[in-house]
Amino acid sequence: MGCMLMLLFCAGLSAAADETQPAPAWLSGTKYEWTLDQPVVATWKNAELRFATQSLSEERRIPVVFDRRLDPNHVFSLEANDSSLRETFGRLAAISQGSVSVTSQTVYLGPMASAGRLRTLIALRHTDVQQVAATLSASRRKSLTERRPLNWQNLDTPLEVVQKVAAQRNLRIQYGERLPHDLWSATDLPAISLAEALTLILIQYDLTFRLAPTGTTLELIPIPEKVAIEKKWPLPRAKVEAISRAIQDELPQVVTESTAEELVAQGTQEQLEALELLIRTMTSETAIKPRPKAPTPLSKRRLTFQAKDAPLSAILEKISSTGIQFVFDRAELKRHGIDIDQLVAIDVKDVPPEELFETLFSPLKIDFKVDGLKVVLSPAADQK
Repeated sequence: MGCMLMLLFCAGLSAAADETQPAPAWLSGTKYEWTLDQPVVATWKNAELRFATQSLSEERRIPVVFDRRLDPNHVFSLEANDSSLRETFGRLAAISQGSVSVTSQTVYLGPMASAGRLRTLIALRHTDVQQVAATLSASRRKSLTERRPLNWQNLDTPLEVVQKVAAQRNLRIQYGERLPHDLWSATDLPAISLAEALTLILIQYDLTFRLAPTGTTLELIPIPEKVAIEKKWPLPRAKVEAISRAIQDELPQVVTESTAEELVAQGTQEQLEALELLIRTMTSETAIKPRPKAPTPLSKRRLTFQAKDAPLSAILEKISSTGIQFVFDRAELKRHGIDIDQLVAIDVKDVPPEELFETLFSPLKIDFKVDGLKVVLSPAADQK
């Protein structure tokens, strides 16, 4: 999958899910991570928030869970100029006073407090499930620990969704009445763990779960006031003091205790990941400077572009923000009856750049020649 480009002009669009369409083939692993870091160039005008997130989700094949506490019908306008997909999801969440949390398989948009502890809760519950499963038979262990796809339909209740997760693994639910009656929009998720599936649902009601030692019962419980993971790192004695000072300066939220050769820390999953990077950087013998990121060649890009009654010059400027350079003589084009500011319409999806250029320029009697990241425009031969 190559670099993708979007230009959307939206007004009054419905946020309802279309259950007639098959679910996208969701990305996972390195492709999932890579796609989250790819640029998005998009313009939304008078668009609904859920529509925008669903469009990005389906276009990029990245599964999204939209928390019930965010307003799905919030109408907004926004431009994303070469922001990463990860950053763009964060900006969309912020429109409704929310935040984003990216798990190993799913992007969650929800209230800031919930997004801030989602991955920590998943990690804690995953550890609990693994510890219980380790004491059970091989078949029961597999049932509890393997990943399973999850989906629900429009108007399903959260309890019905939890019951579906439990039924996949032959589990009974205790205190299901703690989930209030609610009606949810349809969602489709890839194969995810028991901990991630339940946490994505329960966190929307400030709940988590406890797995019985027998591995047969799920108890729905309130999220505790303190949600933190404890982790230990062995440290070179000569660097303990310097690392402790660096943690106080850069990660003051992390609670730490250190001995002569070990560091014990408590924090969220994100905080501990940042701490691990800090420790690794300070204990490595040689610092490796990252290489500057080269622009993605046109031959490896796939472009999506939608515009209606937009000036050609604005479209060229939008495409240029991805590193593509258009070279043309405006006066020469005008002499041959080609107005660079004329209004045009285009709608292409996941195509090579040359196909987009052909679709855009051919009706306007403009020839193009691609040279690396440079695209030279000139009047078509029959115009000269």
